[in-house]
Amino acid sequence: MPDEQGKLAALGTAIPIALRRSLALLSMLAGGWLLFMSATSVTSPRLVVLATGYLLGGALLLYAARWGVLNRWTLLTAVLGGLAGTASSLLVREQGSVAAFSYTLRRGYPLHATHKTAPGETVPLARAALADAPWRPDWGHAAADLLFWAYCGLACAALVTVAVRLSRD
Repeated sequence: MPDEQGKLAALGTAIPIALRRSLALLSMLAGGWLLFMSATSVTSPRLVVLATGYLLGGALLLYAARWGVLNRWTLLTAVLGGLAGTASSLLVREQGSVAAFSYTLRRGYPLHATHKTAPGETVPLARAALADAPWRPDWGHAAADLLFWAYCGLACAALVTVAVRLSRD
């Protein structure tokens, strides 16, 4: 039986490592693809920010265990940073006309996590109708924002951990 327990313990540590590495590699691939697409066409600067965050966050997640900065506190800071960043990014507001007879209000950074749109014969009528329009969440953009802000929280926690270690030496 000791061999069975040893195999289960090894499997219990191998699964989180595989998940962390998979998430890191997928993030780096997504970030690289977004940067490639933004270099070959005219895109929003928000996508460049998102792609850079995914590339750096994926690299940090991949190498954080080797550098010794991956522990419970850094992961807790990453989760709280993701939630706080996503919630505070909803304060960022962008508005404008979508078409000749439609007006929209979007919230979120770097992607728009929620929006509402209202039609009208003129822009002032559309703005007036916008007050009664419901907010529509975009769950894909919200998840992408959450991952971006979690990587920002992880980077801040890693920097603090490294600074504390350097100050002790």
